[in-house]
This record gives sequence, C-alpha cells and structure tokens, in this order.
Amino acid sequence: MAEKDELLRQIKALEAENAKLKQATSGKDTSKKTTATIGMWKGFPVIQFEGNFRPFSIGLKKAAVILEKIDDVRLFVSSNQNRLASAPDDQA
Repeated sequence: MAEKDELLRQIKALEAENAKLKQATSGKDTSKKTTATIGMWKGFPVIQFEGNFRPFSIGLKKAAVILEKIDDVRLFVSSNQNRLASAPDDQA
C-alpha cells in the first residue's frame, strides 16, 4: 500500500511539472485558481467550484458520497490524466 501511495505521489509531482512546462511553452496564462464557495440553494447547503472549467455545484449528499469514495475518484483521475487537458468542460 505504501508503494502505491509513493507511486501516486510521484505521478502527481510529474503531472504538476508537466503542466508547468506546457504553460510555459504555450505562451498564454491558463492558470486560474480553483475556488470553492459554500452557499445555499433553495434552502439547502451547496458547495460551488470555479476555476479553469465550467463552474459547478454539488449538494451535501453528493459531497458525502464523494468523500466516501475519494480513493476511487483519485484512481479515476490518475488513470485518465492523459485526457484531462482535452476534457470538454475546459475553459481555454
């Protein structure tokens, strides 16, 4: 398990370095800090995310499910990292 964690850490470090290199060579600043804002929608708590993507919100129950399955989410993202830059909801 520790070996897997170390590999994931190394992958994330390489991905961050790759993103910096891509940004440096593209000549345009595509970085926009991702923010999370807590609010209410029809009397229910939501969290809204904004950044280099189309803004989206999730409610409390969906956030709880994500936390319950956070390891699956991490695996999903790391397994599809090569497709992240071309994801259709990117704001270029």
